[in-house]
Amino acid sequence: MSDRPFSEYVARIANDADERSALQAALTSPDALVDYALSSGHPISLAAAEAFIAEANRQTANGAEPLSEEALDAVNGAGWRQHHFS
Repeated sequence: MSDRPFSEYVARIANDADERSALQAALTSPDALVDYALSSGHPISLAAAEAFIAEANRQTANGAEPLSEEALDAVNGAGWRQHHFS
């Protein structure tokens, strides 16, 4: 299962306050995020949900936006490739 469609979906809803609010509510647990992703038509694995939440929390702790491009890259693997192959 690829998590890329969910990452792209999250990027698309960045300017939709209602959807962004629903996503924020789903960031309370990996299971809630998996359910949210499935209901949005973009299923993700439990491991991807855990990584997404961890990165969102890390970004928030650093004072950044919780759903930055860097957070999305971490979920879809692009960040890993960038850091390990550059």
